[in-house]
Amino acid sequence: MNTTQPQYNIECSRMGNAEVDQNQMQGLVNLLQELFRFSLVEERCYLMVVWVVPFEKMEESIQAVAKVSQGNGTYRVGSYTPRGVAIPSENEGKLLCVILLADTLLQNVTPANCHQQELVSTLLEELLHIRFFGMRWEQSGYLRNPKRVSCKDDLITLASNAYYECAVNYTKSIIMGNIPLIEIDGELVTGQLTHAASISQSIESAYSKLEHTIIAAATGAMPIEVAYGEVLHLIYRDIFEPLARQIGYFEANPLGDHPFNDASLSPFYRDTVAPHWLETEKALKKSIASDFLDIDTAVTHLANHIEAFLLDMGVELSVLENQRCWVNFNTSFFDKRPNGL
Repeated sequence: MNTTQPQYNIECSRMGNAEVDQNQMQGLVNLLQELFRFSLVEERCYLMVVWVVPFEKMEESIQAVAKVSQGNGTYRVGSYTPRGVAIPSENEGKLLCVILLADTLLQNVTPANCHQQELVSTLLEELLHIRFFGMRWEQSGYLRNPKRVSCKDDLITLASNAYYECAVNYTKSIIMGNIPLIEIDGELVTGQLTHAASISQSIESAYSKLEHTIIAAATGAMPIEVAYGEVLHLIYRDIFEPLARQIGYFEANPLGDHPFNDASLSPFYRDTVAPHWLETEKALKKSIASDFLDIDTAVTHLANHIEAFLLDMGVELSVLENQRCWVNFNTSFFDKRPNGL
């Protein structure tokens, strides 16, 4: 550990019946202090506590913390349960964040042996999320604008999350590709990061699910509110999140091996997603090149293209005179694509 770095008194606690002992917790504290130097915003620490949670309780724990921190408990996992999550809270002009880590990450950790790959990668990723929450907070004065209408705020939130995935994984790839942080056979080594699953398959899967959901909503077979939430979940988890993460990985190491950088193999991507995503990709790359100086501009650009993409898919968002959100579904997109082509 670099002992010249300032020490931060961050609480690390067990939640529920997390299966970790005191030595494992001390190993976590040691690694946390080491990784701080890559994640703080000008030595300002927005992290309040790290909770170690039973893996099987991760999703419900995230829901509970999100409900207290953000006034909602609507977090939904993707295709797998995360082993780490950073959750921000804005309260009385302050930004405070918590990290939830699965206890399975600490199974073999000791104070002298804390550089295990999955733990380093997960903890660094969540600390970097907090770094970008802090940068956004300092640039804009908020993460979520309380004056924004709900459906517009939904788009900004989705776009913000995609932006963070790009920025975090770009930065994490740079750090882990240049600084030995992973212990293998008793030595600290660097490592390359890349997307772990086919993006084209994820996008094609999203198409079939979107078709079912949008047609069901348009024909009255599914409540509009339920369908709207499902559509936002699908386009984020299966389309925009993997695309954003891959930009981060690729921009950090363009000459590396990226076997799942395969979005163009998806007909749905080529025909419908790409016209919106390629312009967004330019904005994200520009933000990376600027060292993330104006996060809001890139997020707004992405949100506008997400709204246009939804409109192409038959999901129209409007703001009524009373500032309430109105959502309309129609099947025109799928009527033009017989047999799902």
